[in-house]
Parts: sequence; structure tokens; C-alpha cells
Amino acid sequence: MDYSKLELRKKTFLDFNPSDEALDEIIGGHEQSDIDLFLSCLDEHNRFISYDSFIDFADKELARAIEQEFAEEIASFYNE
Repeated sequence: MDYSKLELRKKTFLDFNPSDEALDEIIGGHEQSDIDLFLSCLDEHNRFISYDSFIDFADKELARAIEQEFAEEIASFYNE
């Protein structure tokens, strides 16, 4: 996978086939209704927060790509 061209801001962590464990942790469930609720409330802030939580479940290259794409948000979020 080419991690430099993921266009993460146009996707969600759901595009990376998270495990049920990741879904339970990030959105509070792994049923389709949980996913539908998450998507219905999706905005840029929720997209960042969910990716930030997904870093713990992603492989190292994907985690690095997420950290690079959302570096500004991460710095802002953790420095508040």
C-alpha cells in the first residue's frame, strides 16, 4: 500500500478494515448500527479523533501516515 497517497481526510478509519476490538474501542460497538451512527455524526473533528484512536490499532506505516496527515490537529489537541 502506498501510504503517501492515502487521502486520509477524504476517508475514515473504517476504510482500513478495523477489527471488532478497534470498533468497540473507538465508536463503542461493532454492529452496523454503531457504524451508521458514527458516520451520521462524522465531521472533521470526529474524523481526527477517530484516526487518533485508531493509531493504536494500525500498523506502524499507517500510524505514521496518520500522524503526518494530522500533525497540526494532534499538536493542537494535546497542547490545549
